[in-house]
Amino acid sequence: HYTPEYTSKLIKETTGMTFTEITQRIRMEKAQDMLSNTNLSVAAISEEVGYDAPEHFIRLFKKYTKMTPSAYRKINSN
Repeated sequence: HYTPEYTSKLIKETTGMTFTEITQRIRMEKAQDMLSNTNLSVAAISEEVGYDAPEHFIRLFKKYTKMTPSAYRKINSN
């Protein structure tokens, strides 16, 4: 029966990361896996990991990995 604010505070104190940072990390790791192991489009992967706008996903992915999803796929595809 915790408030969202208190829950967020507990998460930050316990993990050192905010809820948003944890969520984004999980999404980016899933996207990396999908880019490496599937032939789905970047837009489809964006939607699959929870982003409504592929442009937003691409911007965040580039910030997280220092490369675009297409470049990541090219380097890491199996």
